[in-house]
Amino acid sequence: MEGERHILLAYKGSAADQAALRIVCRLAKSIRARITLVHVLEVPLSYEVDALDIPGLDDAEQRLEEAEKIARKLGIDLHADMIQSREAGMAIVGEAEEIAADLLVVTDSRRHRPLERPIGSTIRYLFQRAPCPVWTIYPSDEKAAF
Repeated sequence: MEGERHILLAYKGSAADQAALRIVCRLAKSIRARITLVHVLEVPLSYEVDALDIPGLDDAEQRLEEAEKIARKLGIDLHADMIQSREAGMAIVGEAEEIAADLLVVTDSRRHRPLERPIGSTIRYLFQRAPCPVWTIYPSDEKAAF
């Protein structure tokens, strides 16, 4: 559908990501937007990027299935995708460009946010390179339910 908004959620499967997914689902319903959820599996240098035996692959697939269940319970049919890449930031920006995302949502649940580095390197990369606005969600604690 032309003119439909598209939200991209970078998803790792943490409690903060699950809470962010619930927020994004409510937002998507209210503005009639599509959601694409992307999980980036960062591939160690000892593996080919497209290898099928990368550590964490099964876990990543399970997290995507769990995300789809959460969205379905909220009445949202989202598209979930896993990307194998060396760098999460580059993969997320590439996905945002490919789907022409109108909004990119990420969580930053680092336990310590030192004043001299208030954002992580991946989020900094997204702020600098994303083709759309970036919303960063900082939960007050990892188990917060927003």
